[in-house]
Amino acid sequence: MSNYDFTQSLSPLDFELLSKDLLEAELGIRFENFKEGKDKGIDLRHAPQSGAPATIVQCKRYAIGAFSRLKSDLKNKELQKIQKLQPARYILTTSVPLSPDESKELMGILSPFVLSTDDIYGKDRLNSILGKHLEIERQHNKLWIGTTAVIDSILNAGTHEVARSELEETVAAAKLYVKNDSFDEALKILKEHHVCIISGIPGIGKTTLARMLLLYYEKRGFDLVKISGDVSEADGVAFHEKPKFYYYDDFLGQTSLSEKFFNKNEENRLLSFMQRIGRSDKSVMVLTTREYILKQASMVYDAFDRARLERNKCIIDLAKYSRRIKAQILYNHLYFSELPPPFVEAIVRSRKYVDIVDHENYSPRLISYLTNMGWLEDANEANYPDVFIENLDNPILLWKHAFDRHLRRSSQDLLIVLSTLRARAVLADVERAFNQFRQNRALLYGEARSPKEFEDSLRELEGTFVKIHKVTGGDLVEFHNPSIRDFIEPKVFEGNVFEVVVNSAVFFEQVSWCYGWLDDGVVETVKNYMIKFQALENRMISLFHETACAEAYRMSEQF
Repeated sequence: MSNYDFTQSLSPLDFELLSKDLLEAELGIRFENFKEGKDKGIDLRHAPQSGAPATIVQCKRYAIGAFSRLKSDLKNKELQKIQKLQPARYILTTSVPLSPDESKELMGILSPFVLSTDDIYGKDRLNSILGKHLEIERQHNKLWIGTTAVIDSILNAGTHEVARSELEETVAAAKLYVKNDSFDEALKILKEHHVCIISGIPGIGKTTLARMLLLYYEKRGFDLVKISGDVSEADGVAFHEKPKFYYYDDFLGQTSLSEKFFNKNEENRLLSFMQRIGRSDKSVMVLTTREYILKQASMVYDAFDRARLERNKCIIDLAKYSRRIKAQILYNHLYFSELPPPFVEAIVRSRKYVDIVDHENYSPRLISYLTNMGWLEDANEANYPDVFIENLDNPILLWKHAFDRHLRRSSQDLLIVLSTLRARAVLADVERAFNQFRQNRALLYGEARSPKEFEDSLRELEGTFVKIHKVTGGDLVEFHNPSIRDFIEPKVFEGNVFEVVVNSAVFFEQVSWCYGWLDDGVVETVKNYMIKFQALENRMISLFHETACAEAYRMSEQF
């Protein structure tokens, strides 16, 4: 029998939805549920068409050992609501384990609306029902995680090649996860073909979905094998009789295919391994990648093009998220956040959650930021709902906080350089301009540089501040949101940044861009205007005899 406690990873809303599915399966009747908030004593309801009194359900999620609290709430809070409702039948589900005597005691409090102890479902009874309906267990994948005890049980099995840090991140992500059609789609692909490639734009949830599948298969006795850099790691795993779940995150690189640099014949060895798993009747494999990098691999490597991987692809698309899924994502982030309770209560009381879910700028990434006090140090419980909406209306406020307090200096500099290039700049041009800027800044201020600072900065920014596209001829980089460019561009004229930008310019359009800002009156005094104008003129002359046009201009027909 299952032995879930229903509190470690389930929010109250998660527990309510689980109760709904279990009661419908057990009783053979349909229940409707209501929005989160003041429920007036009803979480679920079954209303006969004849107009007869309804059956209502209350779902009480408390920590184990909280029987006294449950009894007190039912007697002092819920009973009065029930008496006003006068239901034909009252059913209680709770995460609290109940003995037969405790069930009778609760029935006595709730009489005559609770017809018998059969209408009271404690922890053990819910687990028993769950054991009879395994499809419900699969649908409610957050049941599969708990606390560090789950991590320890996996690691102690001794057959898993997965680091503790990976499992800890999996548990943290699962608490916020809201199941959608992508999970069932990926699971179907794995059951039919044994290999699934999860693709989509950065930050959409590819890794989270892979981790949910990892938990699903671990629950079913699979060994877990995480591949970090080369498929040879999978072949080096010790042999065990148990089936294996292979997990290869960002298998084509995190920013572009050029970052991956396959070892000799590695692409063929990877495809051969995938084909071997495809023929297996035991093991499965999940890989994640950006969609555009997968297309790039098909163009660069004949083996990938010949492999015809379309049947193995599961593409995650935010546009497919329903309004209800968006609402549950917001709810989970609020519930499991470290926000003080008055902040969350302010969102509910003001009903701003409706405006948030329906906002045109809604995204899981913004929801994550705006439910994290680290991004909202100036908010208080009184203005938090308005600050939330204000940041959705104008994400530039969020960018300022992130830029000033969360980004490393090299990442800040990369954004400044990117603002002086075309709306979409070729990755190689961005790197060239960035390296020149960083070199001049290091000489001017005596700052140290890192050998991989461009790659590290791009990785830090992608999916939040910038995004990368693939076109014939090279990767293109652009700001993730126009409001980010609006925020970054004025920074070129702050302090001594302008001097470094001009002296570091390697393309004509960088100088031309600065001229445009001067003509728009960004400089306050005539003297400062002339100083900056002269600096631009000198730089333009120095570039005159060079091939100083960025590749973006030569590729302009593609945009």
